[in-house]
Amino acid sequence: MRGETTITINGTRLSDEESHIIRMAVDTFRAVMAQGIEEKDEGVLSAMTQVYQDALSTVQTLLDMQPTQRIQ
Repeated sequence: MRGETTITINGTRLSDEESHIIRMAVDTFRAVMAQGIEEKDEGVLSAMTQVYQDALSTVQTLLDMQPTQRIQ
């Protein structure tokens, strides 16, 4: 397993295994949301799904970054 991103929730630092689970959950949820956009392209639902997709993309980028990288 690669060194995982450091994730802290309410002051508790997650282990590498726990961080890996979070990263996999984000990856999976993003894929499910993308499939939902293709299947149901309806006004408000589609707009709301896109907001979630954008947020998931940001989180996924942060999870995939090396500790020395920063988003500007």
